Amino acid sequence: MGGSFFDEHFPMTLKKAMGSLCLCIAFWSPSVFAGVKTIGIYKIEAGKQLQFMQWMAAWDKVYAEIGLAQPQWYRSVRGADWDFVVIYPPFDRAKEAEMERVGKRHGLDIGFRWKLKYWEFVSSQSESLAQGPTSPAVLIRSLAPDSQ
Repeated sequence: MGGSFFDEHFPMTLKKAMGSLCLCIAFWSPSVFAGVKTIGIYKIEAGKQLQFMQWMAAWDKVYAEIGLAQPQWYRSVRGADWDFVVIYPPFDRAKEAEMERVGKRHGLDIGFRWKLKYWEFVSSQSESLAQGPTSPAVLIRSLAPDSQ
């Protein structure tokens, strides 16, 4: 007791599934989100960090092979309870089938098997859409009526 309503009433698998849905929406949204990046914050299952990084590095090779931009990774060194923050470039939906084909050729799981593998590693996650980098001055100028 003492946790949030969400923590007390939803099992971890449901929370992971809901987070995954957010990830899917963020990556496969319509072109209105072109240029918007996804920020992922991940807490990895204890003792699985190295395996998670190896698995994601294998996918980074696939992205490079098919010409997708590489995500930017940050690791926690002190502070909040997370292991990695990842800034994903805008996803090129046209490359999705090629990404799965090349990933499969490299022996990586795709489709729902990919999701099952993902759940082996990820204890909790949060994704958000963000525009930037920017500055407070640029954001203030964007409020001007003629900038709409």
